[in-house]
Amino acid sequence: MTTFALRRSLRLCVAGLGLAAGTAAQDSFDIDLLLGPEPGVGFEFGRATCIVDVDKDGFDDVVALQSGASNGPIDWSGKGWVFYGPNLESWTSFSARDPAEEEYLGGGGCCTGDVNGDGWTDLLVGSPDYIDEGKQDAGRAHVFLGPAFDVDIALHDPFPEAGASMGDHGLLLLDVDADGMDDVFVGCIRHDQRLPDGTIVEDSGRVYLWLAKQLLGAGGLASLTIIDNPTPADGATFGWFLLRLPAADGTQILASAPLTPVGLFEGAIHMLDAATLAPIGFIEPPSAAPQVVTVGSFGTAIASGMLGPNDEFGLLVQSESTYLAVGGVGCNNAGAAFVLTGLDFNQLAYTLVSPQACNDDKQHFGTRAMVLDVDRDGQEDLVINDPSKRDEDLVRIFWGPDYAAFETLGAGFTPVVTSGFGSYLAHGDIDADGFDEIAVFTYFIGAFGGLYIHDWRTLTSNVESLSIAAGGDADFTLDLSPAQAGKTYLAALGISGSDPGTIAGKGSYVPLNLDAVTFAGLALLGSPLLEDFTGSLDADGRATFSLHLPGGFPAPLAGSTLTVAAVVVDPGGRPGAGSSPVEIELVP
Repeated sequence: MTTFALRRSLRLCVAGLGLAAGTAAQDSFDIDLLLGPEPGVGFEFGRATCIVDVDKDGFDDVVALQSGASNGPIDWSGKGWVFYGPNLESWTSFSARDPAEEEYLGGGGCCTGDVNGDGWTDLLVGSPDYIDEGKQDAGRAHVFLGPAFDVDIALHDPFPEAGASMGDHGLLLLDVDADGMDDVFVGCIRHDQRLPDGTIVEDSGRVYLWLAKQLLGAGGLASLTIIDNPTPADGATFGWFLLRLPAADGTQILASAPLTPVGLFEGAIHMLDAATLAPIGFIEPPSAAPQVVTVGSFGTAIASGMLGPNDEFGLLVQSESTYLAVGGVGCNNAGAAFVLTGLDFNQLAYTLVSPQACNDDKQHFGTRAMVLDVDRDGQEDLVINDPSKRDEDLVRIFWGPDYAAFETLGAGFTPVVTSGFGSYLAHGDIDADGFDEIAVFTYFIGAFGGLYIHDWRTLTSNVESLSIAAGGDADFTLDLSPAQAGKTYLAALGISGSDPGTIAGKGSYVPLNLDAVTFAGLALLGSPLLEDFTGSLDADGRATFSLHLPGGFPAPLAGSTLTVAAVVVDPGGRPGAGSSPVEIELVP
């Protein structure tokens, strides 16, 4: 079975289960479901996902970890897959050199960087369930060297503890010694901490650092630095989330400890100097926020960006166990998200909660979050998951700059197949159109796992069908963002579908299969039938064009689907960003 036929069969299966896109709440996106090539119960394909250009062809690729997959007789050891952009029609797999039973590779997440400084993307993957020296859930992590990911370095806890969960959540690749190679940070969130007086602080948490030049050199795995919790506390889980933070006086690292007691609240974020690893600050939960009674699990996820109407650099901090009071009703573990700005992030700019908070259904709002400009309007948006007690899990996009309006992903899907929808999120520009795709993990039926790929719709039409007997008009709107302003565009059509599409050049993809109709259309450019099918994008990167289909076409065309797509042409004649496809049914 070819990759195209496999993907087509999966889409037919998806449609039969009521998973297809098209609900009103998701009209901004085309949605595709990506399933693992080797599906299995409990395999959890996509449990951790990174989107990055692995092969340097100008298109981001989807790196999906399948944490429950087997490697030969080694059950539940896990493996990874690379699906190559722009159409995700081809893939390769990779596994640890020494896979371990019940390791669940990728169960703790993944991140990308360049550890060996060769210019290719490397991958850091967490395996918090790994059994080390007989200690259950001690955890470990792997560095996979790109671009093939066929060589890995297994990172072990030098002091393994049962339940320490090394590699769970806290993963970071960052060059802290300015040698051109990213260094490796791995959280060990439930590791005990021994104080100078011999007191044991249980589950306080720590972070391990391997400098790349030592890890790859003579020092090897033995050369590491231990970063203990600067404010040790029982159950604090220091190292839960790690984030690089640019600062005027040098790079900083944020390391959260979301279960740290802070007065009546819970959670803290430590600020570390990246060069010295010394603690330089401490971010506490906001003391007062709308609808918030007590803050819980402050720092379960952190993202940064230019936030709010003033484009001020800030943090989006998730607090999934926050207690809310909405309309006089109290709700435990409802969760909240805080936008913090100011010099030390001590100013609360916005508080966000689930639009369905306190309906006895939504809980733990915000276990995952991202900051990105989804619609390319120049304002950063907030993407936050919104779990449910009834397997009706959703993802919300709160639109910048004030986050008052939102769009919902996952609405209208069959609940049983969206259990865990949004429990992992990733984004990247798979088709190189200038808009990042959003990948949303779901456990799917039997925890097979799957990724819903949300592709921003850049081409729309005012009709869904045209009569070949009577003819008709179709008006199209192309919106490719201000980054494409003034460039020439060319629209084309065909009746052979959009998959796998056409790669017009490096970083240029048109979701259209070229056929005789395509070439006939190109010959008719400038005619009244194809009004403005070529022209220039305006200052906002927009254009409109129309198809005027005359009647009297041959009856055999009825039942065909007309696909229309557009591509930008750079001033030098090089093809650039392509649009999303529009499909119009040809009826009698």
